[in-house]
Amino acid sequence: MTRLLFTVILALMTTQSLFAHFMFVHVIQDDEPRAEIHFSETAWDFSTNQRMIGLIEDSRVWLPGQADMAGQKTMYALVAPVTANDLVACASFTYGLMTRGDSFLLEYHAKGVSGMKAAADSVGLDAEIIATIRGSDRMVITVLFKGEPVTDAEVVVPLAGMSTDTMRTDDAGQLEIDLPRTGVFSLRAMVPEQRAGIYKGTPFEMVRHYTTLTVHTDPDAGDNGSDGLAKSILQDAYECSSEHRTKAARWTGTVDCSFDGEVSQGLVKHDGSTFELTRPETLTPAQLDDLRLIEGLPAPGFMTGSSIRFETDRPASAGARISVDDDAFTFQVKDRRIESATHRTANGSRRIDVLDWTDTDDQRVLPSRLMVTDFDGDGRITRVLTLDRSYLEMDGGPVLETQRGRVIKAADRSGAVIMQISEVEQAEEGSGAA
Repeated sequence: MTRLLFTVILALMTTQSLFAHFMFVHVIQDDEPRAEIHFSETAWDFSTNQRMIGLIEDSRVWLPGQADMAGQKTMYALVAPVTANDLVACASFTYGLMTRGDSFLLEYHAKGVSGMKAAADSVGLDAEIIATIRGSDRMVITVLFKGEPVTDAEVVVPLAGMSTDTMRTDDAGQLEIDLPRTGVFSLRAMVPEQRAGIYKGTPFEMVRHYTTLTVHTDPDAGDNGSDGLAKSILQDAYECSSEHRTKAARWTGTVDCSFDGEVSQGLVKHDGSTFELTRPETLTPAQLDDLRLIEGLPAPGFMTGSSIRFETDRPASAGARISVDDDAFTFQVKDRRIESATHRTANGSRRIDVLDWTDTDDQRVLPSRLMVTDFDGDGRITRVLTLDRSYLEMDGGPVLETQRGRVIKAADRSGAVIMQISEVEQAEEGSGAA
């Protein structure tokens, strides 16, 4: 009896887990143009493991107007090569019967595009989403079923920050939202179809069609030898989980630092994406380095002109490990958040782990607790810091206010760390803080 109960619970857990997964197609234009087919919870989820790939292995994969392609099984996705001129790829498969009171057939349809322009064209999927830009900052979404607009279709859409919402189409099968500003985003719709049939000997009365549109907005993300998907994911994580954003508060202030008994002071300004510190020339290199900790996660200027790729032997996991310039920087990204960042130098390395987060009013998160670990050239730990960060809300968004914690240099030696920002003033566009 116990074994039977365990088997039933396991089956329910497995079914619920699978039901939360959807098919996504990424069309990636870089030095290896390809379509990646994932079976996961979101377009930012990379947990498609071998079991999930086994479920979608027999999917139909094709380019519009062309013959079907064979998707190659990797550790993390089905992958099909495309050319630099292929901007759209499609995939579909029938999962099988599901039971939620009544039995229904579950079918998946997915489309991926490179560039917003390609998102506006229908490719003939049974259930399909098209998206067109309206004006400079709005997007119109249309849900189609066998070429006809679907009224009252359920659509999951991206909103500000990391938020999503479930909306429904109007009588024309459309709805309008703000144009997403991320490097990659996805839309998902469900279209029910009243259709009776028999699947593997079991009758059903309904088919649920789940369809996704995944858009890579920057066809040039794969420049400088970058992997187009890895670069988009890292840029998105910076926008969602750090102070280093494309558009954020511009401000100036004074920072007072008491670090393990050593006191220093400097001026700080934030241009909306990065910090700049102005310090007295009397500060030692060690004090200058301590003040740089005000940045938290590394300022993203290093990405300009860099090669950003997934780590070699890219695994299937809920997160993604991303390497910059052959591991000069390495990031662990999960759920659109940077969980850790490692910076390697000739003399050693520094690893920053985000242990906790605080939610912001614009539906993003900021690191509220960090652990910073310094290593020497042989990989030995030379210093560990724990830092708690608090923020002040301003018109342009949250501003770092304090950073407090402890520094540990040996088992029997530790000291306090206090960074206080004061005299904070909002900076105008085009001012010295820009």
